[in-house]
Amino acid sequence: MTPTSGIELLVWLLIAAAIIAMLTKRLKIPYAVSLVLGNR
Repeated sequence: MTPTSGIELLVWLLIAAAIIAMLTKRLKIPYAVSLVLGNR
């Protein structure tokens, strides 16, 4: 894994976490539940 691809992976993970957090707030479900569902 090159340093650039590692940074790109980190950016995508942060974007995914932000999207999950926004959906959690809109759907009014616990954040832990959304993380479990997002992991599938």
